Amino acid sequence: MFGDFVFTKRIDLTTVNILFNFKRYSTRDFRSDYTLTKNIYYKEWFKDQNVPTEIREDVKLAQFYELVFKREIYQKIRAGEKLKISYHQFKKISAKLLAEFIFYVLRQSEFKRVIEGRDKIIVNVSVMEGTEEGTYAEMIEGDSDFQRISLDVSGAWLLGRICLPWMFLKKIDSAFLLKTISHELQHYLELTRGIYQKEYTAIQKISKFMRVNPKKIGALPVVYEILCNLYTEGIAVFQEKRYARYIKFDLNKIELIRREIEVISVMKDKRRAQERYERVFPDSESGEYYLGFMMCFCIGLSLAQKENAILSILAPRKETIPYAELNSYILQNRNFVAAQLSPNIFVKTYTKLSAITTFQKFVNEYLHSCRELGLEQPVQFIDKKWITKIIRNTKRAGK
Repeated sequence: MFGDFVFTKRIDLTTVNILFNFKRYSTRDFRSDYTLTKNIYYKEWFKDQNVPTEIREDVKLAQFYELVFKREIYQKIRAGEKLKISYHQFKKISAKLLAEFIFYVLRQSEFKRVIEGRDKIIVNVSVMEGTEEGTYAEMIEGDSDFQRISLDVSGAWLLGRICLPWMFLKKIDSAFLLKTISHELQHYLELTRGIYQKEYTAIQKISKFMRVNPKKIGALPVVYEILCNLYTEGIAVFQEKRYARYIKFDLNKIELIRREIEVISVMKDKRRAQERYERVFPDSESGEYYLGFMMCFCIGLSLAQKENAILSILAPRKETIPYAELNSYILQNRNFVAAQLSPNIFVKTYTKLSAITTFQKFVNEYLHSCRELGLEQPVQFIDKKWITKIIRNTKRAGK
């Protein structure tokens, strides 16, 4: 096995090898991120003071998506501690701590399926330069299979969320790590269940059509990705929020997302449709990720109702409501905070979701849950009529 760093542990009956490769995150890349980080602290850029205009966006990105525990680290620096780290130290600390965290996640019951039935599995971690908003790690489907998980991770993310917090505070951003790694391992489970294969087959057909009729494709590839993501990303976000204490339900946001998807579906130019999609839905708290997650949560609420579980509202005021009044409550309040599903209900919901293998079955399960809960439009925000509408929009736009 080859890698800059290799870590091996046996979990149950499976040998897990984690290999780190830093070839895509060079010394130069590290120095660039490291210099920016030093300036944020030493020149107090994290207070939005004296930030040069030409790098304002880079500083904003670093502050909101890469650096954590900023105030605590800043106090250490003001007290005289030096922000000094070599490229080798960065690689050694980041690889060791991330590997230990991946081992930890793989030991959890919900992810035992990642390693069950395998004598050995390899996790290839490729550290890369650059970070997009909300994107820190990604499971690479084309390089992953039954014996191998390929992950791309951001070097700047490792520096800000693992390496520096450990050096100064002897802690890491474990909550965010759990959320991120869980999300990507969920995609790996979907891959091994064949869900992505269905997507790839359809995407290949679309790509072939694009080569023959490039002007007739319109927003079809973008809309198809959105529909696929409702399930694949929805369940991944559902899994990553397992330990959240509350869930935000925002009907105004849901209706805005629906309108934006409809706008995208009638666009004639695929490139412009993709650009709009990336601009209006920048992260996992927006777009079809949020819609898919809320569909999963509604399926969970249906199971909770059958278990006679209490439906607790935490804001705008603390109260419990009957499930029969949920539809009218949502219409009246539109934006509210509910308690997370109980651990028992969450596991039952996740088990049910994990048995679903197609988008159509996912939509059917959601609609069935809405009927059980007495949810009607617009609270029931996805239905087959709307899905058919946006698909027809793409076909009309392509003519």
